[in-house]
Amino acid sequence: MSPETRRRYPTGYRTVAIDIRGHNQRRRQSPEHVARRVASMRRTWKRKRSKLSIVTERNPYSSLSNPREYSAWYHQHHPGYFAGKSKEWIERLPQSRRSALFAQRNKRMRTYVRALSKLRRRLRGLAKGPPSFTTREKVVIDNSAYLSDLLRKVKAQYPR
Repeated sequence: MSPETRRRYPTGYRTVAIDIRGHNQRRRQSPEHVARRVASMRRTWKRKRSKLSIVTERNPYSSLSNPREYSAWYHQHHPGYFAGKSKEWIERLPQSRRSALFAQRNKRMRTYVRALSKLRRRLRGLAKGPPSFTTREKVVIDNSAYLSDLLRKVKAQYPR
């Protein structure tokens, strides 16, 4: 870098305004220019307003940024839309991911089946002694009429 350039650009780089002529020099806009800009802005606003009115006639709940299936109107007219979507989506998943979705339900079912088998084994005479249940199993038994009936029969077998 020459001493002259170094003196003019002490940081070692030029600013954008130097490279582009007229870059930073503003001219006053003529009244005609301003009038043209105002007219174009009014035109675009009119267009936007008319577009919005067309959309609201068709679907009062929709917005231009949202896909239509997320609106309340769409679901009133297409009941079960997302149910079908989720079914397709689940079918496309690999088996491991698919089974993970049902982990919670499987856990509840396992608790129910475990409580059921404990009760049935006592009634058949395959297991000796009164059954012991976990807290989860007790909750399931309380919620199920069938299991609570079995428990009543089992308790009759084991008088305290």
